[in-house]
Amino acid sequence: MKSILFIIRIIFLLLLPLHIFGQGFAKVGTVGAKFLDIGVGSRSAGMGGAFTAVTDDATSFYWNPAALTRIDGKDFFISDIEWIADIRLIAGAYCQKFSFGNVGVFLELLDSGTMFETTESSFDGTGATFTYQAYQVGFGFAKMFTDKFSFGFNLKAIQENYTYEKATNFAVDIGTFYYTGWRTLRLGMSMCNFGPEMKPSGTFDNWQGGTYIDPATGEEMVSAYSAYSLPLLFRIGLAMEVITLPNQMLTLAFDIVHPPDNLERYNFGMEYTLLKMLCLRSGYEINKDEGGYSAGCGIKYRMKNTLMKVDYAFADFGRLPDIHRISVGYAF
Repeated sequence: MKSILFIIRIIFLLLLPLHIFGQGFAKVGTVGAKFLDIGVGSRSAGMGGAFTAVTDDATSFYWNPAALTRIDGKDFFISDIEWIADIRLIAGAYCQKFSFGNVGVFLELLDSGTMFETTESSFDGTGATFTYQAYQVGFGFAKMFTDKFSFGFNLKAIQENYTYEKATNFAVDIGTFYYTGWRTLRLGMSMCNFGPEMKPSGTFDNWQGGTYIDPATGEEMVSAYSAYSLPLLFRIGLAMEVITLPNQMLTLAFDIVHPPDNLERYNFGMEYTLLKMLCLRSGYEINKDEGGYSAGCGIKYRMKNTLMKVDYAFADFGRLPDIHRISVGYAF
């Protein structure tokens, strides 16, 4: 009983600062590289993003790198997301367990597709087209320090390409994972996208008063781009199996997510596994801009020493189009 009370106190102390700082108004538009805020993986999306203390495969790079220690062998996954406005997001990762810890690499690429160019003087378009692409690539390491506690980190490079200009940066993700010792209750924490500000290269024509020419000097007004911050995310999650039968398992999860440019989000998720093959998932995100409900399913099939995983997720985005995700994974 004393250990349970101690765990409750620790969790309360960890959640209290995020709750206090999460109050106030949403500072929308104050950070860049927003593709880093999109959840990766169909399993996590089907559970409403309540995944910090659930993840146990190569998707841990994107949620909590400390959970990479839950991989016993090798794990690979690739994901394809049909995002809003025909935007495509593709992600993949590979992790392997060694005697000194778990190590792997990951990649995420966003492609806007072709868009029509508009300017201050050509609201209906110039006839030209452009594309926006962004990616992150890096490697991660995680290690168990005790039989209950693990720590992990990612080092990654980030780039945004705006056809004519680009911005390049680096960032660090860190995470912890803790088995409380009470039933299967576990606690996960992560801080993602910690790094310096990004700044596009080059300059742009400064449009003022309907012209690019300074009336005082008669010279062209040229300005340098301003720097912007990365979307620094803090996550704290709890997860536990409330049903653990030979052919059935039900996992419940809860996450608090603190973004720098919006209201604090509260994510609830569940995963029901039948016969260790079929998975049904559902979740809900509170304080999400649009929608909040999500659902998904997955199939696991073992072929000799390889476990194949196929997952699908649907997410309601309210007034925006629904989002569909597909992920494929292998554990061997």
